[in-house]
Amino acid sequence: MVVASQALDVVSEVEGRLAEVPAHLDKRVQAGEVLASLDVEPLRLELEARKANPMVVNRTLFTATLLDNGKVLVSGGWRAGTYLTSAEVYDPASGTWSSTAPMASARRQHTATLLPNGKVLVEGGGDPQPGLAR
Repeated sequence: MVVASQALDVVSEVEGRLAEVPAHLDKRVQAGEVLASLDVEPLRLELEARKANPMVVNRTLFTATLLDNGKVLVSGGWRAGTYLTSAEVYDPASGTWSSTAPMASARRQHTATLLPNGKVLVEGGGDPQPGLAR
């Protein structure tokens, strides 16, 4: 089983017609199950759940940033009462995760922004000390 990780509202104005397709937050779906389909000539939109290999480090409350090369950077988060400094990269072409350099500060519920130079700015969020991560 995989879980749809975000709510989705697809709204498309095609030939003066408005169409909306909702998918539900945390809906359990089987890998390969079509989550939403929209057929409005000449547009066809189909979203599919795909099973991925597990992360190197299981986590929650992390950020996921789509990189220019199509890979996804996952940073920080929370696991079993521990704030994380670790980061990893998902390669959708191979379906694999690989560890990358850790962050200087442990963070959860932070932001991660892809900058024009291809670097990712990670800011805010909680750390083991009260207040914002440094």
